[in-house]
Amino acid sequence: MALRNLRIISFNCESVRRCTPYLQDTLESLKCDIVCLQETWLIQSNEHFLGLSDIYFYIHKPGVDQEADVLQGRPKGGTAFMYNKLTRTYSVLIINVYMPCDNYSGHNVLPEYDDVLDAIEQTFSSNAGSSCNDFVICGDFNTSFERFNAHSRLLSDFLDFNNLKLCWRSNSAQLHVDFVQSRSDDAPSQQSMKRRRWRWATDDHIDAYKRQLDQELVTDWSQGGAFACNNSSCSDEQHHGDVTKLCDNIIQSCLSSSEKTIPSRRARRPPIAGWKEHVKPY
Repeated sequence: MALRNLRIISFNCESVRRCTPYLQDTLESLKCDIVCLQETWLIQSNEHFLGLSDIYFYIHKPGVDQEADVLQGRPKGGTAFMYNKLTRTYSVLIINVYMPCDNYSGHNVLPEYDDVLDAIEQTFSSNAGSSCNDFVICGDFNTSFERFNAHSRLLSDFLDFNNLKLCWRSNSAQLHVDFVQSRSDDAPSQQSMKRRRWRWATDDHIDAYKRQLDQELVTDWSQGGAFACNNSSCSDEQHHGDVTKLCDNIIQSCLSSSEKTIPSRRARRPPIAGWKEHVKPY
């Protein structure tokens, strides 16, 4: 079944209870297949408010754990899926996210923001060999490409690396960004390769990368051909092939060396004792 026939809605509702009439009208009028909600502001004990229609299943992930967290005021965050029972079968992976808020920094990315993108890539990788050819990411990414800051640049790089296509874009500052990725059998897949976190690389990582690159960048410059040609306007196809092959080898050596030496995620910091640890025995 073609993905274009699947109707998906992504909506930051900022409280399901507040938006109940609007959501009911939307479900009834649009007859959508999948509804992805962010900021539901619900917890486990009241997620039954998602039962807005008899023809929709729902699954909810609260933003807080009411058994572990001390609740003050309204609940925060929360995401939910609503699935039309009458929808035909599709082979598609749908990810619904509510990202950490933008820190508006020009250089520093919040670790939590990068962790979510890393989790999405891990999900892509774990499903790379499946029969699923379509990936959809819905949600509120809490940034805007017009800001040109650290989060927007990281998100843009994430899209390019994973061959994601932008489906919808708002000009407002409060941007809800949705993306879709389609894979075809003849398209190269990058899902098996993890992004390297260069900003988390230590001096030891960099030194190890240089040593590894020196080992892999072994070229016999005495082999003649293009390497012995002094003609700046050379049009020899064999020489062109030699140069292209050399460029490919350099790129692969850089990728291979970074894969072996540069971390794909930041080192986990030890937990710091806090309020939860003090009150847990009671």
